[in-house]
Amino acid sequence: MKKSYIFIDNKKLMVSDFLKWIIFIAFICLFNFIMIDFQSLTSNLFKINYYVVINFSFFIRNVVYLILIYDLIPRFKLSIAILISIVDVLQCMVFSTMVNDSLHLTIIFLIFSIIMNIIFAKGARRRV
Repeated sequence: MKKSYIFIDNKKLMVSDFLKWIIFIAFICLFNFIMIDFQSLTSNLFKINYYVVINFSFFIRNVVYLILIYDLIPRFKLSIAILISIVDVLQCMVFSTMVNDSLHLTIIFLIFSIIMNIIFAKGARRRV
């Protein structure tokens, strides 16, 4: 039997829609703190350039955001997912230009973000 969720089972989570929004925002805030620690630890432990770690974390952050959106958000999943993906791509582009890096990684991230949105949107339509 196929499961109807990616990370959080929305049917077993018997809470109101408003509380799901609050849980979503809390998960996003908590995950941002975890990613900041991950970036610092990875950069310091493995002596990797901090900018490379931040660029890589954009990919991880986008996937987790999309998973949380398609599992928790009760309505407007696709529009919120596209909006957050656009903001992430713009952040990646601004960061790449600030450190005088080429925009190749931003283009790869844009393609990755589009593909992930398509995959999750198709999965969400099948689950409905």
